[in-house]
Amino acid sequence: MILKDGVMKNHNWANAQKMMKDPKRFIEDIVTFDGNNIEEKRLEALKPMLAQDWFNFEVMKGKSVAAAYLCSWIVNIVTYNTIFKKVKPLKDAADEAQATADSKTEELKVVIEKVR
Repeated sequence: MILKDGVMKNHNWANAQKMMKDPKRFIEDIVTFDGNNIEEKRLEALKPMLAQDWFNFEVMKGKSVAAAYLCSWIVNIVTYNTIFKKVKPLKDAADEAQATADSKTEELKVVIEKVR
């Protein structure tokens, strides 16, 4: 059982099947999932499962190909989120530096024109 929005949720297979009963909606939820902004409490709740030896594509494939791909997606989206959180501040700083450089370049053009 996992705490979600202040309520204990049972994430067993029967509940997972209910969540996946509408395949189009389930796929849409996965495709539109915001991997940039996963709450820390959700990442913490996933850590014990991600640490399990059986929670990987190859082992899960022996149980179910669909489960294997879902497992792979979970592992990869958590990895993506971890990388994103490290890279985003660097990208923001680079964008800010580029904006400053662009601004200064425009100022330089004005000064060069005045000197002419």
